[in-house]
Amino acid sequence: EEQEGNQLSADRFHRVYRGVHQRTKEKVVLHLYDLSATDEKDARRLAEREFRSMQLLQKCRGVPRFRDSFQDLPDYPGELSFFTLFDPEAPTVKRRAADATWADEQRVEFAARTVEALRELHGLTDDNAVAIVHRSLSPETVLVAARNQPVFVGFHLARLPATQTVGSAGVSAPSGPWLAPEVSDGGISAAT
Repeated sequence: EEQEGNQLSADRFHRVYRGVHQRTKEKVVLHLYDLSATDEKDARRLAEREFRSMQLLQKCRGVPRFRDSFQDLPDYPGELSFFTLFDPEAPTVKRRAADATWADEQRVEFAARTVEALRELHGLTDDNAVAIVHRSLSPETVLVAARNQPVFVGFHLARLPATQTVGSAGVSAPSGPWLAPEVSDGGISAAT
């Protein structure tokens, strides 16, 4: 997990920070979008995608809860947008896997819980039986929360019901040995 101070990820378009809500003192994760930092013709739709995915999945146990909904920063309407989540305060699988104190039995238990949580998440459908699909699962987008429970983040590439799929422009496609074979062969739109 790349981390500099409280910044969890950084690209010009989408930055993620860990912080404390000034008024309530709640720990939060801030997703900040600079709509002027991309050449995408519909940058706002691209920025809203992760929020909309998570909004549809709020009933799932393995998805962080919202603190603030997707909105423009008051002084920068149409230019800067954000939403916040309550911080699950959990390490990524990548980080947890490097921990020698995470016993083999705990790892197997976590894997089983993750498969069950994914079945719940991917089993949710709209009225036309179109499923939501994460499409960017990796050791960085699966967190190991308290009591060895999985939490999923990184829904920026998710397939949503009644939504045009994300193209390759403006977003980095997932990669790595955990990538589904159909996505390796056919690109992100093949993940259905």
